[in-house]
Amino acid sequence: MDNSIDWKKLEDEYVIHHGDLLEGIVDMHLHVAPSLMARRCDIAQLTLRCEQFGYKAVVHKDHHMMTGPGCTIVNDYVNPNGKCKAIGALCLNNTNGGLNPYAVLSAISAGCKVIWLPTVSAQNHINAVLKGTSFPKLANGVVIKETAIRLVDEENNCRSEIKEILEIIKEHPDVLLATGHGDCYEINRVVEEACKMGMQKQIMVDHPDFMLETPDDLLQHWIDLGVWIEWVGTMYCEISRHHMWNYEQMAQNIRKTGVEHVIISTDFGQKDNVDPVKGFDNVLDGLLRQGFTKDELRLMTSENPSSVMGL
Repeated sequence: MDNSIDWKKLEDEYVIHHGDLLEGIVDMHLHVAPSLMARRCDIAQLTLRCEQFGYKAVVHKDHHMMTGPGCTIVNDYVNPNGKCKAIGALCLNNTNGGLNPYAVLSAISAGCKVIWLPTVSAQNHINAVLKGTSFPKLANGVVIKETAIRLVDEENNCRSEIKEILEIIKEHPDVLLATGHGDCYEINRVVEEACKMGMQKQIMVDHPDFMLETPDDLLQHWIDLGVWIEWVGTMYCEISRHHMWNYEQMAQNIRKTGVEHVIISTDFGQKDNVDPVKGFDNVLDGLLRQGFTKDELRLMTSENPSSVMGL
């Protein structure tokens, strides 16, 4: 974070410009409380905030616990007549049992529609943080000693537990596997295995740029296989405290991927970061300035994720 910038002032003075494009959005990647990490708002607060702007749905992600039951409570009792649906998720980190098929089946039964492969427990994530990649720490003095999880076995094949997890997800067409923070070549083994099973449209590769550092030839391979590629706004957004790259770079990434394969999410929700709605509006504004049409943006922010989630 660039401490020379008054981020609070930047956020406070930002005016939402694109209400027409926010209408119907499905943000597939938002972080919420309750959490072991410091978050800006909880499941109910974030759902109601997005409801104000006509979002269709938001996927609530937490690295350490399942969010499905909380989303059910919000949908049934907090926002029962709203347009914006809270969608639960599970990350297969150590606190959730790691690569545990039982946890996956339980999460789906509890309403989760996105299953993330390991994020903070992934060997690649742990290595990246040790090398200096910035990532939020646990709050309130909590310490978890992670056991590193890899996605491949000793012979560099997709692990048997993941194959079992894929079988479970395949039985639920409106459930998505997101690939998490693993090594991009290990992720490729999972992607290829899933595609052999005909699950192309149930696979989403998260932010291939951040932490994965995916080379162009591997990214093209995933496009050729027909899986979803997620580009997240938090690293590009001009009012994001996690700003790393510019919209010209984001536009280049999207164009080499092809809008028909892309899901744009935000990855917002950190306590020190911008309001997720203002942040998404800025992402839309930045991509409009890069020449994307409103129809292309609706495809990537609403139509594509809606088709994945069965909305």
